[in-house]
Amino acid sequence: MLRSPKHYKTAWLWLQAWRREEGRFRRDYNDKLFNGLVVFALADILLFRFVVRISLAETAGWIGFVFLQARLLQSPALLSCRLHINLGPSPCHMYPLRNRCIRSCT
Repeated sequence: MLRSPKHYKTAWLWLQAWRREEGRFRRDYNDKLFNGLVVFALADILLFRFVVRISLAETAGWIGFVFLQARLLQSPALLSCRLHINLGPSPCHMYPLRNRCIRSCT
């Protein structure tokens, strides 16, 4: 059975769309996971400071929160996307679109 060139082009377009959507899904999932960890660290701080009064657990919450924020600051492209500011040229420019950022290098 011979395949036409149009079939290969369509298959290639489907593969590109699949990769693009898979990358977008991973970024969205990682953003949700990151936000969940930040909220968990803040809840840990508030719970162990005002309710349970265990200073070691509160300290662990602070360390987790600082670690997560430092991770955010290490990636200028991610930071500029989250704050919707331009920090200068980068290999992967991120543009805000409908309250979401997309990377132009994917």
